Amino acid sequence: MTRVPRSLIFLGVVIILFLLVWQKLRIVLFVPLSLGQALFLFAGGALVLFLVVDHFINRTKK
Repeated sequence: MTRVPRSLIFLGVVIILFLLVWQKLRIVLFVPLSLGQALFLFAGGALVLFLVVDHFINRTKK
């Protein structure tokens, strides 16, 4: 099985996370977040989702 490049996985994760946030934008508007807090929350979510997807896609059999 060929390995998927990490940059491609990360790009997919960021796009999926952006779409999920965009669909729920009306909820985000009611929560008072500063720009720094919103970026930190988005980056944390992207990191966690990236690690989970990378684990399932690039799994090596031992």
